[in-house]
Amino acid sequence: MTEKICVASGDGHVGAPTATYKEYLERPLHDSFDEYYASHRWRWSAQSETSYFPIELNVKFRGTDGYDPEHGIPIAWDPASRLAAMDTAMIAGEVLFPDDQNSNDPPWGAGLATAPDGPSGPIEYRPELVQAGARAYNRWLAEFCAVDPSRLNGLTILGTMANIDWVVEEIERAYESGLRTGVLLTLEYDLPSYHHPRYEPVWHLCSELGLTVATHAAKGHPSYMGDDPLVTRFMYLFEAPWYAQRPIWCLIAGGIMERFPDLRLAITEIGTEIDWARPLLQRMDAVAAMWPGMRASRDVPRRVDLSMRPSEYWQRQCFLTHSIAQERRQFDGDVTDLNLVFGADFAHYEGWWPVFGFPEPTPIGQSSMFAGLPVTDAEKAYEAIWGGLDACAIVPYLQDNFFRAFPNVDRAALERVAERVGPTPADIGLVGAQA
Repeated sequence: MTEKICVASGDGHVGAPTATYKEYLERPLHDSFDEYYASHRWRWSAQSETSYFPIELNVKFRGTDGYDPEHGIPIAWDPASRLAAMDTAMIAGEVLFPDDQNSNDPPWGAGLATAPDGPSGPIEYRPELVQAGARAYNRWLAEFCAVDPSRLNGLTILGTMANIDWVVEEIERAYESGLRTGVLLTLEYDLPSYHHPRYEPVWHLCSELGLTVATHAAKGHPSYMGDDPLVTRFMYLFEAPWYAQRPIWCLIAGGIMERFPDLRLAITEIGTEIDWARPLLQRMDAVAAMWPGMRASRDVPRRVDLSMRPSEYWQRQCFLTHSIAQERRQFDGDVTDLNLVFGADFAHYEGWWPVFGFPEPTPIGQSSMFAGLPVTDAEKAYEAIWGGLDACAIVPYLQDNFFRAFPNVDRAALERVAERVGPTPADIGLVGAQA
């Protein structure tokens, strides 16, 4: 109980203010970027006048060091600020996704932000531009992570998987630049599902390089979601979890996990609850059990041969990063079958900074989800949620599952950081002997 926990977050967000990406683009694209920037609307950045979010959502950031009323918080783009904030949260290392909540959308909709649109409605950007936007972000991210490559573990983004040859090239290029944690899977509704043979080179490369495939609530829907911004936001929030979950059944039932047993899939920030995962796996097991008796098997040769139940592939290769609204009730009972990974969701209004933990949501109309939250001491927040629970159940969530999910992360380096910033199980009120 005296050994420090190497707390690691499977979900953090970073990105440069959007204008910065111009310098990471090839010069022939500068005019196209200027045109994009002139009409772009930062729909998911609360400080923007064009945002879907009310300005009150980022009230907790005001008064923090370096807060910019126009752009947001520097922990999203300044690595020194980020590392200091991680220390206050007792977090040794992070996996980093694009941000899009601090006026820092990567160009041409290459990041997480949905509905990249102008004053006249949705814009469908050419795949070549989306790819260029992704590469610009990856170039910036490699520089950001190079400040402390053991603690700052950036994911390569792809923007679109319309061109698989380019995807493979960009993964290889980004890997050589230092982005060796994983790949953010695009969630495009109009492309073939992820078990299609066209993606085989991607799975092969990720498996060979030890790169985890990650999904995050993001784009994935058709460009039109309604003319009313409230309708658009409702459609997004309602459908985004499904698009982020779809790779689970594609990669398992499609035989990808069977053929690539070293491939890892990390499903990230799918709403505020985790209770959807177990029923999904039960349904998948039930459907898979029907296969031997299905009539189609009489005259169609099976091309996918699964040696395990879908839930067993999940146990071996899939992980669920729970990064918002962690509540004690969610950890009652045995949750080890879900392969949960802790996520601090840094840089987002719902994340663990500059206040920690997650209170009961406040009623609609109040100024912030965090209104009245007094917890500015991370240790107290950990204890409030997990104090009194068995260390054998919670330490894997805060520490061990992270390293199973992201095998390329330097665990020894992060454990050295944890000796300085991490808590012991006793510090946060865990009980029992650590397994």
